[in-house]
Amino acid sequence: MIAGPGIYICNQCVAICGETLAKTPDTGTEGPFEERPQIRPWDDMSLEEMLAHLPQIAAVSAQVEGSLKAWVHQARGRGASWTRIGDALAMKRQSAWERFSDED
Repeated sequence: MIAGPGIYICNQCVAICGETLAKTPDTGTEGPFEERPQIRPWDDMSLEEMLAHLPQIAAVSAQVEGSLKAWVHQARGRGASWTRIGDALAMKRQSAWERFSDED
């Protein structure tokens, strides 16, 4: 597992990225996301292999969500408004508050 601030990548995904980068010609520029090579590991997997990966993907998602919440709480502790947090996350202030405020 490779991990950093808000980043969690399993060994299999790192290997797939390496293979993809080795096959992708370097154009020297980065285009819009839609034009970049897409890594689709499920193309070569059976349905059973895909289903076996779902718990791992869910666990990574939970880790990322927990990390994001920690970052938001740190930003709030430093005085960031819900509006600024929402803007940073490309969501409305109200959506940011509902997702991260921990208030019922």
